[in-house]
Amino acid sequence: MVLVVSTDQDHSTNDVIKWLLRLNVPFVRINDDKSIRDIEILSQNNNSEIVLTIDDKRINLNDVNSFWHRKSDISLFSEFKVELGSLNRAYESPDLHNYLNREIDSLKEYIMHVLRQKNYLGNALVGDANKLTSFHVAASVGFLIPNTYVCNNTSKIKQKFNEGAKQIGKPVNDSFVSRNSQTAIQSKYSIIESKFFTNKSRDIFPSCIQQYIDKKFELRVFYLRGRIYSMAIFSQKDEQTKVDYRNYNDERPNRMVPYNLPVEIEKKVEAFMKKMELQTGSLDLILTKGNEYYFLEVNPFGQYGMVSVGCNINLDKEIVNELLNQDFK
Repeated sequence: MVLVVSTDQDHSTNDVIKWLLRLNVPFVRINDDKSIRDIEILSQNNNSEIVLTIDDKRINLNDVNSFWHRKSDISLFSEFKVELGSLNRAYESPDLHNYLNREIDSLKEYIMHVLRQKNYLGNALVGDANKLTSFHVAASVGFLIPNTYVCNNTSKIKQKFNEGAKQIGKPVNDSFVSRNSQTAIQSKYSIIESKFFTNKSRDIFPSCIQQYIDKKFELRVFYLRGRIYSMAIFSQKDEQTKVDYRNYNDERPNRMVPYNLPVEIEKKVEAFMKKMELQTGSLDLILTKGNEYYFLEVNPFGQYGMVSVGCNINLDKEIVNELLNQDFK
């Protein structure tokens, strides 16, 4: 059986599930809107067992052969309420709630430990991959990275960059996204010129300012257990996508074509992913006008649909093949 942890609106998960259905592979999918209501853990010398109950469905982890941690996290007892009865109100302090949360975290940690012993694909322990950590690791394996400065003091920011220089404002973690039934808001990368800070005297929230590099084109690289699939994105000639192709131009989409990375860059990708302890993920690189490759970021969740379409590779099927490959334990 294959266990999949994801979100209910992830299209890539849906496409992989379609392949599992087509191949008659038994699976259980746990979305972020579902919480485990009951848990049984048996540990003894000759037998260990974890049984989870979600929506009245019992899942024995001994029946799970492969685990794909696509997105989100397993939720435990999210609707659980503690009734203190006649106990002293002191027990209602934040200390008690922190204690209970630590107990739940310990249970989740053990469940993830057991699942990671399976044929495991994903990023259960890495999370979103902090950009600053990614830069540090990328530089350590030989990648070029843009000069990056994080600071909350505007006077120091002004001193750091030359007048007229161009920088890009970026989040340290991930872009801001907010959705409701009517609207969707998402932050975008934009050029910030040094004059923006000229008349600013007050400190600001810690902000990530990154060197702007003119590029020949952008690269989306999908990594899957040692295999590398690369695509060039010609975003530079469109003012809307020039800074970042994710400022999509739906009326006139960027041209996207398969691309062969140089062997030395592929070796750096491999070394980077191993150091980050990621078996899969999507990397963003750029090729400069001087033919230098710069690392920008990695997405452990690996949005790979555009590479699959643009390069005519069925990456959903490749992921299914990995989940059914029992040589990986």
